[in-house]
Amino acid sequence: MTTGARFSGAKGGAALLLACGLFLAGCSTAEAPDSAESAPSFSDLKVVPGAAKLDVATEAITLPVDQYGMSVLESRIIDYAVLLQQKDCMAEKGVDFPVVKPFNSFDDPPGGDYEGGPTPNHIWGLWNLETAAKWGYEDPPNELQERMMAANATPLSAEGEKAASSCREEVSAASSVGVDKLFGDDTSITYRAQFHTLPEDTPAGKEVYASWAACLAKDGLKPAEDNPNIPAGALEMGREDQINAAIKDVTCKQETGMIQQLADIEAAYQAVYVAKNEAALVAWRAKIQDMVDESEDIIRAREG
Repeated sequence: MTTGARFSGAKGGAALLLACGLFLAGCSTAEAPDSAESAPSFSDLKVVPGAAKLDVATEAITLPVDQYGMSVLESRIIDYAVLLQQKDCMAEKGVDFPVVKPFNSFDDPPGGDYEGGPTPNHIWGLWNLETAAKWGYEDPPNELQERMMAANATPLSAEGEKAASSCREEVSAASSVGVDKLFGDDTSITYRAQFHTLPEDTPAGKEVYASWAACLAKDGLKPAEDNPNIPAGALEMGREDQINAAIKDVTCKQETGMIQQLADIEAAYQAVYVAKNEAALVAWRAKIQDMVDESEDIIRAREG
């Protein structure tokens, strides 16, 4: 179990949030059409309470750009199609290449790491009380990751590694499927975090952080300097103390409405971006859908 891997970075912000948005919807770096115009100032922004849709159970945040992006399930469908082609190539070279199917079906309902459901968004730290009480800041088990590690427990021989390298190149050259191919042309430009001020750096964002910090102070805690989304010293605490700190952290976020308010600020900025770039974003989404459809055809042809 890894302690604090989700929360070991420095300050959060739109860079990570958007990294899940256009590339993986619901998570929000990503590449997609960009706007040449500058972002509005915060004073001109229309922040609508509840504009960002929060799912507390899964800790998923849905933002305006997400409807144009790629879901976790879709990214796994594409990756699996690529791996099946590589498996065929390896078989032709006499090498067995174990591949784990990372989803149950093409219309898999959301349901977590294995089923392809929404990815927890911890850009502003933990915000699910049940998760905090069970795991603190530790990484919970990941079934899919464990299955993949088990399937690849036996390392490839030198010849196998050579075949794998060759097949990756052959499949990449011959196939039109691959997540990397969506981001490899001149028409896709990174949706940059510098498009706008980070939500936590806006006047309203600073106020909500101050409210959360004041709430923590009642329990003798304060935000960490290197990661202001969790209490100071939380990652170094023993398990019981860490869980208690996580519970207080999340309770304060809930009482202050911290996650909703910050996400609503992000949603307001994104709404401006979408309005300026809707036609390009629709075309971007169509490009993603075409690749998903092609990937599903590849999988059906091999699985029957």
